[in-house]
Amino acid sequence: MAHRDVTVAQAMNARQMANKKGVGASRWQKALDEKIGGFSTFLDAVRSGRRIVVESDLVVPEGGRIVELPGLRVNQGQEWQAAINAAGPNTPENYNARKVGDLYLPTSTGIKKKDFVLLNFGPKGGSWERALAWGCQYPQLKRSVPRDVFAVGKAKPELHRELGMDPMYLVATTECAFDGGQRACGVWWGGAVREAGLYWVSDFGGACVWFLFSRE
Repeated sequence: MAHRDVTVAQAMNARQMANKKGVGASRWQKALDEKIGGFSTFLDAVRSGRRIVVESDLVVPEGGRIVELPGLRVNQGQEWQAAINAAGPNTPENYNARKVGDLYLPTSTGIKKKDFVLLNFGPKGGSWERALAWGCQYPQLKRSVPRDVFAVGKAKPELHRELGMDPMYLVATTECAFDGGQRACGVWWGGAVREAGLYWVSDFGGACVWFLFSRE
């Protein structure tokens, strides 16, 4: 087969794909600069026709799953009730999630693109303590806050179908003290219903619970 140079249109398609995935100029340049594991390695595999295998820097718990969601837009200063309504449009007015906004005051404002990691322990389930211990192994992972999980709920209304798990919970990994115990905010997907909630951290042992971390 005769060799033909990559066209400008093909390069532009790669650029558009990178921007859509939230890669950004700095990470793109880093991939160009890296001799091993970056574009150079990718192109060597393409040239030889080898299968491209992407290795994660995170170890999946036995029987569990990890899903990465890069480049999601988070409104860091969004008014609390508005954030809940966007994430869980079926959330009743009397739910406790609506009562803890003063415990999670914004630390910044504006829209920020963030990368997220979703952790699930599989059919046997896990626990709040196991999830936090897993996340603590990785300096690049930070505990998520409710506005992070609300942003996922807004951006991914069909997440339960994408993950093949209906119903499912996704919970933020920064807890609060409420009504005599430790709770965490989350979003619940079930069929056509999507609700925000405030849950006891001791209840996160089921197979349908996912824990949210942000990646830096």
